[in-house]
Amino acid sequence: MISILFVGGSGNWAEKHYYSALYRLRADSVEFKISVICDIVNPEAEDPTLYAVGRDNLRCFLSEDRPEWLRFDRDKPSTTIMSLDELHAKYNFGLVIISCDPNWHFFYSTWAIKKGINTVCEKPPLLTNCPGSNQESALTLARSFDELNRLVDGAKKNNPSYLFHIPLKNRRLRPFCYVSTNLQNVYERTGQGITHVNLTVNNGLHRFNTEFLNEGAHGYLDGIGSLAHSSYHYIDLIAWFVLSARADISSLRISVPYVMRIRDYVSSAGYSSLGSVLGCKDDSCCFLPENVLSAELDFSISIALCDSNHNLIGNIAYHSNHMSFSSRTLGLDSNVMEPGNHKDGGKMKQVLLDVHQGAMQNFILIRNHDNNDKKSFALTHRCHPAIGESVSELVFDDDLYIKGSSTEDLLRLFLTGGHRQMDCRLTQILSAWREDQLTHRIFAACYELISRQSSGGIGYGESLEIFLD
Repeated sequence: MISILFVGGSGNWAEKHYYSALYRLRADSVEFKISVICDIVNPEAEDPTLYAVGRDNLRCFLSEDRPEWLRFDRDKPSTTIMSLDELHAKYNFGLVIISCDPNWHFFYSTWAIKKGINTVCEKPPLLTNCPGSNQESALTLARSFDELNRLVDGAKKNNPSYLFHIPLKNRRLRPFCYVSTNLQNVYERTGQGITHVNLTVNNGLHRFNTEFLNEGAHGYLDGIGSLAHSSYHYIDLIAWFVLSARADISSLRISVPYVMRIRDYVSSAGYSSLGSVLGCKDDSCCFLPENVLSAELDFSISIALCDSNHNLIGNIAYHSNHMSFSSRTLGLDSNVMEPGNHKDGGKMKQVLLDVHQGAMQNFILIRNHDNNDKKSFALTHRCHPAIGESVSELVFDDDLYIKGSSTEDLLRLFLTGGHRQMDCRLTQILSAWREDQLTHRIFAACYELISRQSSGGIGYGESLEIFLD
């Protein structure tokens, strides 16, 4: 029986994405035990402000497995390491799931990898305080990722079947898989690589001043802004598409021409119109510390695609907007930790994706609904007449995820040692370490550029070049 250490196992993400999948696996006679939950919050706590999605699945595991609670002490991480060593000696963990504050992903991952324990770690694989305003903090992202790579390589050398995985949901979504597959097919047929990508993501995550002081995985108290939130998934999408039809692309020249920080939003009273129509009490006098004010909110990333002679091949533009349209009707409520998770929080799912592969084909994908609506993607696929059907109109609204690639399928693999035949797409996802590395290199480069801009305009117009292996 596999023994599980669940880091961050008291949280909403654990309840919504992991416990439900684990419960279905238990019903299917997969044997495991959640032996330890490591979290700042006691899993037995009943504070309703902590559990926007409920906690029915967690209650079941608390009753059936009776896991120990290891309280993480931010001020004494060495004490946590000693406790983890003792608990591992007691339970012999076979799987570590890491779904905690991203600032501590690297801390727990390195411990698990050194112990040779198979690990599932949420994105991003590592993070530091204030990466958008502190250059040394931003530079640490790349250095620490190199160390993570070395540790994973060492674990695989000692045990060829060792697994370390970062779940990146876009690689499992059928509309994005459709684009990637067709990019690769046309590249193999014609040699034409990807040339242009325009990606805009509007989140509609308006906050009032005091809400920037809330804790949580998507909070700002550690000086970590929106680039480290859902944007990691979209940077991964860009990396995936580039490597699906790389052709002559030798390097990516990255710049960040636009950064709106929380300071800008507060100074321009960006919250005032929403507060007015909702009749909310004015909280403009709320004090926000410098690390919060310096965190990025909205931003644009530009990537020039270059060949080995530094000739331009094409370009990629990514725009991430939190301060976009929102259907929020939720007022200022101190009992709500993360407004975007609330049914009336107004979080939007607006994605506009435009991909060109030279003259050979083009994809235009639109997603436009709020967080409560049924998920749906509309895709227009245009091909050159010599390549295929001129125009295809597709709608993806049922079974959005590729068969065999769900969280349940992933955990089944980790818990059964691969005894069941693995779906082809899951095999690709688990072996996509090359794309993982490019994703993080782009992510780290963007933070380096954003941090350079934090001191009065220094760094604007600069670029960093990433060379592909």
